[in-house]
Amino acid sequence: MTPQRLHAELLVTSASRLQAYLQGALKDATMSALHRTHRYGQSDKSWLETLELMLGVLGHRSWIYARVETETSGSWKPRHVSSP
Repeated sequence: MTPQRLHAELLVTSASRLQAYLQGALKDATMSALHRTHRYGQSDKSWLETLELMLGVLGHRSWIYARVETETSGSWKPRHVSSP
């Protein structure tokens, strides 16, 4: 699905359905009480972009950034995180 098609479908989806989906997605997030944000960690950025679109439709800000972490093998792995 193209980003434009997804955005069009999100615009016709009710706010209560989007909020319900995001409430369920919070199970995969970490909360920062200090910053009052939620952080989602994913190796694939596309799901985070979908969350970003949903939050934008609901009038919330979000951002995605890549964070590099070292694995036990010593290799580097990008980690994309969205904090609504």
